[in-house]
Amino acid sequence: SESFVKLGYSMAPVLRHSPARRLVLSLSLCLLSIALRATSECDRKFVSRVGGATNGTFSAPTLVNSGGHSRQCVYTFIAAPNQRVEILFTAFNLRGTPPECIHEYLDVYSEVFQSEAAELINSPFGGRYCGPIPPRRRISLYRTIALSFYTDKNSTNPGLFEGKYRFINDSEYQIGTPAPNSPCSFTVHVNQKRTGNIVSPTYPGAYPKDLTCTYLFIGEQGQRVRIEFRDFDLFFGGPHCPFDVVKVFDGRTNDSAVIGTYCGQQRNLVLYSSESILLVTFETLQRTANTQNRGFKGIFEFSESFVKLGYSMAPVLRHSPARRLVLSLSLCLLSIALRATSECDRKFVSRVGGATNGTFSAPTLVNSGGHSRQCVYTFIAAPNQRVEILFTAFNLRGTPPECIHEYLDVYSEVFQSEAAELINSPFGGRYCGPIPPRRRISLYRTIALSFYTDKNSTNPGLFEGKYRFINDSEYQIGTPAPNSPCSFTVHVNQKRTGNIVSPTYPGAYPKDLTCTYLFIGEQGQRVRIEFRDFDLFFGGPHCPFDVVKVFDGRTNDSAVIGTYCGQQRNLVLYSSESILLVTFETLQRTANTQNRGFKGIFEFSESFVKL
Repeated sequence: SESFVKLGYSMAPVLRHSPARRLVLSLSLCLLSIALRATSECDRKFVSRVGGATNGTFSAPTLVNSGGHSRQCVYTFIAAPNQRVEILFTAFNLRGTPPECIHEYLDVYSEVFQSEAAELINSPFGGRYCGPIPPRRRISLYRTIALSFYTDKNSTNPGLFEGKYRFINDSEYQIGTPAPNSPCSFTVHVNQKRTGNIVSPTYPGAYPKDLTCTYLFIGEQGQRVRIEFRDFDLFFGGPHCPFDVVKVFDGRTNDSAVIGTYCGQQRNLVLYSSESILLVTFETLQRTANTQNRGFKGIFEFSESFVKLGYSMAPVLRHSPARRLVLSLSLCLLSIALRATSECDRKFVSRVGGATNGTFSAPTLVNSGGHSRQCVYTFIAAPNQRVEILFTAFNLRGTPPECIHEYLDVYSEVFQSEAAELINSPFGGRYCGPIPPRRRISLYRTIALSFYTDKNSTNPGLFEGKYRFINDSEYQIGTPAPNSPCSFTVHVNQKRTGNIVSPTYPGAYPKDLTCTYLFIGEQGQRVRIEFRDFDLFFGGPHCPFDVVKVFDGRTNDSAVIGTYCGQQRNLVLYSSESILLVTFETLQRTANTQNRGFKGIFEFSESFVKL
């Protein structure tokens, strides 16, 4: 009959890239195949055909073998083009003893490239099984799976092994544009698909040995790539992953910076590229031990909305070159370690027709290993707006002033929202314990909050707050001076009266800042300043730190009307002529200060009594 399966499939396992073992087994099994030809009527073949069954069951053959001769049966499952085979054992109890499996066993071949008889000897061996533990679920790497059952027992029955098979669509395993001569290497361009699945080549079946797969993701300029592994199960050979391993590179090739190296079982594994290209490699070693790990499944996404990794840099103080260099180098290394956990980054952007306010809270993280986790919250206002944030709850578990294990860093002077800008932005303070940062108003259009923890878990109650996007007009006192966010000239012909406020009032004001407010009236007028709220850091009676000075003229060489710091009440000042200058200076220092600055009114008038 032509229906008998070719005995080429009954050859025993020949390991890939093992020439000596292949030769010995080939010779011995060629002799064995001659002896077995008389019993090949137990071979079975399951083929996917148009209109035919897409699934079914199989079981061990019923054999009577009173002489205890060697009997071998090959079950072959062949899928149609664009399909794969899935098999799952529902019962298994072969009478050989693992690991030798001498008298009764089942050999698995799930990487058969072609279904011709001679192909099995060239196919990688997927494992030998006996005893009560079945092979794990298998998905074919190509279109064919072969099971080779051997026994020298006197009889067999269907209960020795039972299982289910089905022919499944291959599309899930086609991640992108395939590379030539590889069953599992792909390039994914954002113009092909913006999001999709990434799976190991035979997931959720046990993955093959001695395999190299690559997944290259290429986005557009300004985008980042996000990979979220939702199931991850590889053989664990040690903390450095010397055997089966997934490596993620921050670029096009494996010479790029390594984002992470992973094996074993992973949870909550989310990775981000720093730019628009990311490479994932999956390598498995050729070894004799049976391993039945299922590999991985996840999703990928290209997006412009992910917070740039430059924001995960720690504080670098303005005008402190040595400290900036040390922190920049150490934190560049830290940012690489933290890339795997930046899924907790959040971005709040003011858009036309969108929300002008909202709430935020700490992320919910599970961090059983106590690893470093860092999350950046970025608030970006529209043009002619600023950001205001106010904390309503705060109880981080670090201990001030060191704040080692859990803290929040504040940046409210970010000039631009590009990735590289945070490291060049003044540091607004590090906070932990029960005392929250005071209200913040952005100096420009952006505020960034960088939350760090190495605790086992976090919850939203660690910090909570409100944000809103507010009109910038209150801070535009007059005609702005170039290259300064808070220096203005006010002419009486522009406005006769108005407000004067420190640059981020009522939020805590920045350090290391110089602001000037020059009021110019007409001849015969005087200028009146009334401070209705005044709250500066008090460094002593001579105000050696943060200070407001008022001069009776155009420059700071004019006569000094007064020097003020700390808290002031009922502070009203007059010029003697038509010009008055107010300066506001804050020093650069490491201590957190949360004073709100000042707010008042100015007025030009001829009615003030002449001095």
